[in-house]
Amino acid sequence: MYNRSSSRITLIIGWNLVIISVCLLSFYFYRSVLPANQQSEDRSFTTDVKRIFQEQGGLIISRLQVTEYIAKQGPTNKSLDLAQKFGSNFSQTNLENLYLASSNMRGVNLSKANLNMADLSESDMTGADFSRASLKGAKMINAILNKATLYLSVMDFISLNGASMVNAHINNVSFKGADLSGADFSGAKLRNVDFTNANLHGAKFDGAILREVTIKNADCTGASFYNAVIERSEIHRVKFHNAKFLDCKLHDNNIEKAHFSSSDLRGAHFRNNTTNHIKIEKSKLDYVEGLSFNYAEVVNEDIAYVKMVNIE
Repeated sequence: MYNRSSSRITLIIGWNLVIISVCLLSFYFYRSVLPANQQSEDRSFTTDVKRIFQEQGGLIISRLQVTEYIAKQGPTNKSLDLAQKFGSNFSQTNLENLYLASSNMRGVNLSKANLNMADLSESDMTGADFSRASLKGAKMINAILNKATLYLSVMDFISLNGASMVNAHINNVSFKGADLSGADFSGAKLRNVDFTNANLHGAKFDGAILREVTIKNADCTGASFYNAVIERSEIHRVKFHNAKFLDCKLHDNNIEKAHFSSSDLRGAHFRNNTTNHIKIEKSKLDYVEGLSFNYAEVVNEDIAYVKMVNIE
């Protein structure tokens, strides 16, 4: 009985191997006689299948795949359509120090990716996911990150000047020493974000919500916080020259050694802030409410329409 069953299994396996061999030979023969244009279509189909498989999380894109693709584009190439070529799953991919400027990476998953020192300037990464990604020293000048997700991302010393991060979700992110000059955070939601030593010259936070952020030793010259909400945050040694706080709500913050000069604070609402050593000069203060500055220095200001509390 055992020998008969064993022989039957061997026969079945043998026939299966024969069928597979015939299929493979037929495939290679078919490929050898195909016209060039049909072979191109076949390769395109294979690429599409691979891309779909990657999007489903089946493959991790290798650094070698990306570098080979870049090399094939040649030095005159002005844009890289990485999303079309590889799909949307770049999770855990090592892209460190690669030149990827002007890339299309809309909606891609870059969670846990290594983008340290990479150049992604002028790239479109609308809706991309940078959760737990590392972008230390990366260049993203004039990049588009609208509606992007940044969670536990490391972006120390990154260059994001002129970048658009409109309506982005930014949570537990470090921007220490980053160049964010001219960056647009309008409508973004930021929580537990560290801007220590960051360059925020001309940055826009219009309509943004900033909670539990740290802005320390930062340059906010020309920054705009129109209709923004800043709550439970640490603001220390910050230069707010020519900054705009129209209708901004500043609640429950610790503000120390901040310098507001030639700034526009009209309609700003201060509530329950702990403040110390604040200097305000040549600024617009019409209809400001709730200022409570200990040891404040208010220089040549018209405070006729200001509701101020406990100025010492």
